[in-house]
Amino acid sequence: EDFENMLITLKAIGNAGRPASAEHVLLRCALNLDAPVNMSIAALEALRRLPCNNHTTEQLLKIYGEHDLDVEIRIAGYLALMKCPSPSVFKQVAKILNDEVNNQVGSFVW
Repeated sequence: EDFENMLITLKAIGNAGRPASAEHVLLRCALNLDAPVNMSIAALEALRRLPCNNHTTEQLLKIYGEHDLDVEIRIAGYLALMKCPSPSVFKQVAKILNDEVNNQVGSFVW
């Protein structure tokens, strides 16, 4: 029940796009290795309506580029990252893609 409440809360934050201060908590939740994968994904999806900023972009690049993370989490990180694209982000994504070891992530991004 607590797990379901947490997922509902994450989705509500994503739908509302508020508060912007939730960004730090959402990123921590996404990177919590003890959390179930779908909770990490829900945390990344909740970022979709929050304002873009450099800190979030850097963290999402780290998530996308971390080869040891679950594939679904990395793809969710990539999708969240593409919400605020820039030439710099595209260059970094391409660099990570060149060194990609996971076919599923590489094919998705390609």
